Amino acid sequence: MKNPSKANELGFTLIEITLAILMLGGALTVFLGLQTAAVQKALRDKQQFKAMLLARSLMSGIELNNNNIDEQETIKSAYDRLEELNIPVDEKEENQYDRFETILKVEKILIPLPIPDPSGLPQDIEMKKFVLTLTWGDNPEDTFDITYFSPL
Repeated sequence: MKNPSKANELGFTLIEITLAILMLGGALTVFLGLQTAAVQKALRDKQQFKAMLLARSLMSGIELNNNNIDEQETIKSAYDRLEELNIPVDEKEENQYDRFETILKVEKILIPLPIPDPSGLPQDIEMKKFVLTLTWGDNPEDTFDITYFSPL
């Protein structure tokens, strides 16, 4: 014959099961939240990498054409900027540049030399400063800046 008090001790109570489900749900919520943040960071890093490659291509075009680029501050799409600098664009890559906007600021600057001229007059080197900014989203972190100096 079975002992009736032992029969009541077998198994889990409803409160124990509910508590276990709540703990499991909380752990899964935290885990999924961490995964979402990791995926968002990976996507942002991918866009930043594309922006870096695009900026390098644009700076190569600027280096080749810097004598033809006057002082300016212009905003253009990345595709229009590539065409302006005569940089060939593959049809496959054309769509990936749609989301990027470029801001090109060109100005002349004077850099003083630390060693004066033998005549005693200070000398300055005249240069062009190119600042290229790429943006691709609403977040302030969705920008990439590159600066290039070129002697006149």
